[in-house]
Amino acid sequence: MRDALQRIEQGLKSNDLEAVIQAAAHLGTVAADVSRGQQLLGDLLRRRRKFEQALDAYEVSLKAAEAKNMASLYGKLECLKELGRPNPFIKGVEQFQKNARFNENLLSRLALAAAEMGERTHALALIEEVATKGSDEPRTWFRLAKAQLLLGEKDNALKDAKKARDLAVGDKDLLLEISTISYDISEYWELRYNSSQGERTPVPVDAQRDEAYAQRTRRDTDFLQSTFSSLFGQTQFEKVADCGCGSGRLIPFLSKWSENLDCFDISPTAIAYASKNNGNLPSIAFHSQDMSQTMLPASVYDFIFDYTAVQHVSDPDQWRSVLMNYVQACKPGGIIFLLEVLSDGKELGVLHVSNATPEDYVKMMETAGAMLIHKETAPWKDVSWKEVCLVFRKAG
Repeated sequence: MRDALQRIEQGLKSNDLEAVIQAAAHLGTVAADVSRGQQLLGDLLRRRRKFEQALDAYEVSLKAAEAKNMASLYGKLECLKELGRPNPFIKGVEQFQKNARFNENLLSRLALAAAEMGERTHALALIEEVATKGSDEPRTWFRLAKAQLLLGEKDNALKDAKKARDLAVGDKDLLLEISTISYDISEYWELRYNSSQGERTPVPVDAQRDEAYAQRTRRDTDFLQSTFSSLFGQTQFEKVADCGCGSGRLIPFLSKWSENLDCFDISPTAIAYASKNNGNLPSIAFHSQDMSQTMLPASVYDFIFDYTAVQHVSDPDQWRSVLMNYVQACKPGGIIFLLEVLSDGKELGVLHVSNATPEDYVKMMETAGAMLIHKETAPWKDVSWKEVCLVFRKAG
């Protein structure tokens, strides 16, 4: 029934799963309506990450349309990828390629999905097919670059990322994504603070709401308050450096523990946000500075604070330079406080995050003259990467 199909489409727009399910039960027997209705139901279930149920809906859709509903076939492939079922995924890709309606944009999505599943041979074949056909869509080349990176083909990833960059002029959000592959730290962070994330950087993109940002800040501040109180009691540090302050969401907390606070970030836009948000606080200064290139004044800080900043210095030499900079800028007996991604030393699949392990940090800091006094895994739940808190004291 056509009114049932219309109700499904309305339910999809309003993200109303119950309404879609109820309407789907009244689709009747017209094959085209059943196929379209079940496809829309599958799309909504997939959006809700209910992949098994979505897969069932897509199968009904494909059966009704004699496997000619390409949107359902693509949705089915996405579900198979998420469910980690490579064999039916590859069979579905082969079926997808036989249809004359497929395009390079969708094919690049499948190439990336195959790479994410570790299906190297099929991923490379799909990448080659897209590259042979060519495309003027920047996201097509960006997906191929991501797939190449996952496959360990870094040179080819950089070539495809350049093609994507050349086509993405003016699209700040896409240029930001591309810069995670052709990674230049200064460019990346300036792009990120000028993207749609703005001052909410570095809260994850899927949490770009005022309340989510505030909740993330409360979570981090509560953790810091507990850790600082345990380690430092009621101490107020005379001179503190916040290295990688970003838009300044943690500055109000740090200002309570410092008599004088210097805030640094590699992005001039981030510093502008930090100054706007915290410029009314006493005894605080703001500086745009690359810690791997410009040295801090020597032996002047009682406390140096880095909250998920040096982890983004993925070049090993620059990473070491930043940590050595921290130690030389700290007074004898002073504290260096780091909270960084907890890596096992393996490739992370991204170029803008260091894969240094806690042991790497400890070894580097000891070499520079600072000893570990505290180590703690951050208590976050439901996060993609765990983080570790490492606190060092410079030799007196």
